[in-house]
Amino acid sequence: MMSSLPLQACLASGMLAVAATTGTNYATYLGGPAHDSYAASATTFTVANANLVRSKWKDSTLGSFNASPAVDNGIIYIGSENGDFYAINASSGKVKWTKTLSISNCSNSGIVSTATVAKDPISGVLTVYVGAADHYLYALNAATGATIWKTLIGGSSTIYYNWSSPTLANGYIYYGVGTACGNAGADGEIALNQHTGAVTGQYYTSGSPTVNGATIYTAAAVAPDGSVFVTTGDDNGASTNDSTAIVKLAEGTLTRLAGYQIPGLAGQNMDFNASPALFSDGGVAMVGACDKNGVFYALQQSAPSAPVWTDTLGIPPASGSLAFCGGAAVYNGSDLFVGADAPNVGDPPGSMYELTPSGGQVWETALSSGPVVGDPSLDGSGVLAVPTYHTGGGKSAVYLMDASNGRILHTITTVAPVFAQPVFADNELIIAGPTLQAYVP
Repeated sequence: MMSSLPLQACLASGMLAVAATTGTNYATYLGGPAHDSYAASATTFTVANANLVRSKWKDSTLGSFNASPAVDNGIIYIGSENGDFYAINASSGKVKWTKTLSISNCSNSGIVSTATVAKDPISGVLTVYVGAADHYLYALNAATGATIWKTLIGGSSTIYYNWSSPTLANGYIYYGVGTACGNAGADGEIALNQHTGAVTGQYYTSGSPTVNGATIYTAAAVAPDGSVFVTTGDDNGASTNDSTAIVKLAEGTLTRLAGYQIPGLAGQNMDFNASPALFSDGGVAMVGACDKNGVFYALQQSAPSAPVWTDTLGIPPASGSLAFCGGAAVYNGSDLFVGADAPNVGDPPGSMYELTPSGGQVWETALSSGPVVGDPSLDGSGVLAVPTYHTGGGKSAVYLMDASNGRILHTITTVAPVFAQPVFADNELIIAGPTLQAYVP
């Protein structure tokens, strides 16, 4: 799991009130609570013009980034590996404000949590919610960066680290509790009141607050009925209960409702790096994610105790390797798009797939610039943006691909691996990695 191998070292009744992507915004991690990673209204980049992509602006002074951009009303909100959190004009790249948040964790890592931007459900104040590197989840005034509230996640011990990104739904914030440096703690998932930051419920992967268990460093997905789905990390030498699992939790309280644990992976760093994505298979509500072992697991949301189908997309990583099937699936309402590592030994290091909701492979494209450890995204014109994470000395890239057939339209070479999700917003493609850069066709 990533706590073992940090990337830095390696409201309204009957309706789901959520923070979600609207217009040309992309204001939350993976596009919204369902994690579809689909910017349907972003149509500036097309299959016809993607090969003309050029840099609009670039900033190399803000540190490096593993957090993904959140974009709302022309402002990018993003945290850096240096611990600072920024509000940046998306059109010009000019910094609007900076919030310095301290770093206090065993790996001395900065901000990896992707922010969510949403109005406070009571005050209506536009607020930024983000996990910092000092163990706190912050609610910041989006206009000024001033702290509205902050809540301690996990504990103040340096073993705790905010890997996760907040998911907002129905006035709740869901956030993963995790540890780093190979440690285990009272890890799991926490639910907070969006307005106050008060804790409303907590789930422990071990089943007990006094027993250490598997980290949750991915982001929760929330279904229209309020059900919460999480993917979990490995046991880190502690309780194997609900390690390497997909678990369903109750809205607000996070009472465990059901779950599926992959058999035979206890004691191995072969867990879920991918956040769960929600989709539909012939009207049946599904949840799915790819595990580091290279297998995509698809379960019914109503009864997630065993997979409905699985599909092997990659191979298990070598010990200590950061080459694995790690990104959340993209869902455009009809098919899934999933990135992975090599499908076979000796193949190019990365691959990208289109899958039907029932698990059939439509196409597969080999990627020579590394495995897809981070999250791909899709715009409304059918252009996929796929980041790669090459750690073997070769150059990484963000591929622009035709979602209809997997054809590579353009390759944006990067000087370092890219984990953050490339975001289509504000008529741009915003890529965070060794630099922060905006592209236009």
